[in-house]
Amino acid sequence: MGRTGRAGLLGAAMAFARSPQGQRMIRDARRRYDTPENRALLREKVTGLRSRRRGQF
Repeated sequence: MGRTGRAGLLGAAMAFARSPQGQRMIRDARRRYDTPENRALLREKVTGLRSRRRGQF
């Protein structure tokens, strides 16, 4: 896929995200996945990645 193809795809995705249907999907996904349990899991994963990176240098 050429440079214009990727840009076109990204533009289409951004346009969809701004549309009423895209906004509805984003809202539904946030409602479904933005829970205290998922936040804690994400925090654990990010902490693990940060500690692994420090050990590499």
